[in-house]
Amino acid sequence: MSIPKNFRVIVIGGGPVGLALGHGLSAANIDFVILEKHHNIINDSGAAIMLWPHSIRIFDQLGLLAEVKKMGMSVHAKANTLLNGKVTGRANLFDMLEEAHGYPCLNFNRPKLTRVLYEGLPSREERIKTNATVVDIETHDHGVRVLLSDGSVEEGSIVIGADGVHSTTPDAVQLPGAVWPRRLHRGHGEFTFFETRGTGMTTQMTAFDDSIHFSLCRTLAEPTTERKMYTAEETAEMAVDFANVQVMTNLKFKDVWPKCNWTRLVNQNEGWVDKWHHGRVMLVGDGVHCMMPNAGMGLNCSIQSVVCLVNELSDALKSNENLDCKGIDGVFSRYEKIRKEEAKIVYDMSRMIVRGTTWSSWMAWLMDQCFVPYVGQENMVRKRVSGPVISQGRVFNFIPWDGGSKGTIPWVHTNL
Repeated sequence: MSIPKNFRVIVIGGGPVGLALGHGLSAANIDFVILEKHHNIINDSGAAIMLWPHSIRIFDQLGLLAEVKKMGMSVHAKANTLLNGKVTGRANLFDMLEEAHGYPCLNFNRPKLTRVLYEGLPSREERIKTNATVVDIETHDHGVRVLLSDGSVEEGSIVIGADGVHSTTPDAVQLPGAVWPRRLHRGHGEFTFFETRGTGMTTQMTAFDDSIHFSLCRTLAEPTTERKMYTAEETAEMAVDFANVQVMTNLKFKDVWPKCNWTRLVNQNEGWVDKWHHGRVMLVGDGVHCMMPNAGMGLNCSIQSVVCLVNELSDALKSNENLDCKGIDGVFSRYEKIRKEEAKIVYDMSRMIVRGTTWSSWMAWLMDQCFVPYVGQENMVRKRVSGPVISQGRVFNFIPWDGGSKGTIPWVHTNL
């Protein structure tokens, strides 16, 4: 049975998650609109994003593999260091993952990834509305009404919130995003992901083709729910605290800071929501499982949620031409049950990594400085990431496809 034409999805949020959702709905022939509150979909600022092999595989299925490879930066090795620059471990983790799963790990400036998703979305001019700030959502037995700040109304069958986190429990301060010309970092480890660790502090740095991105993370004295806006002076004060930290081999942060052309200091959110949907409204992504970025898995986890949700919705619409409230609740409940189990693995891993690299306890220090070096980074990643996360990566079940590239570890979901 074909998808009914009168079923319409309203997606709130035009970031990478909302755009990925748009690609899935478009491929499933499900009518939709994406509402974005900002004037532009693509902005020049933003933190770096890592896409792991199971996400690159989804881009391959959507026909966007060539574009993501062109826009993304290959990462091959990971170097663990102390704040004083001492290297405690180095491994070709990302090369190993590509060999295991058949797809690379790619690092992006957020605007570049957003551009790939935006420009590759069919009929994007008709499907995306900018300057669309949501002020209220009304639900009734036969659909939803989304009221916008300009007085207009969007009507549809369901609402999917993909606009990120609004109120979770932050437990760290992060300073993401700074870039400067490539000439300043030659010889400092292109294609290597650097991560420092120490008591209450950790940094990450990666080189792109034309820039370097860094993030600094410092634990707060106490977790807080406060949504604080930091001043330029407070940002500069934090930069002073990290001045003598060696963020790359033979490169201290005080040498980086004067060359920055974009920085932002924020409270980094972390939290898990038990209830993901109500009635005709579903949340997806950071709105229900907000993770610290140190593991680089947040967007990847959200993309998997997008795939699972669209699969469930497509299956239900093909078998039930008039999907009522009960049917929608069934779709949402099945999706939530599946993804809670899968996402919790990634969420717990992200919590463990940030606490390990900031040595939040003596046990965290022991794991980071003794257990991981003894077992080996590659062995840890094989056990914690390759098997339970990447190889379990889902694909759209309604797109005819041969399953994509193969590695030494077989994919669980192949759509064959």
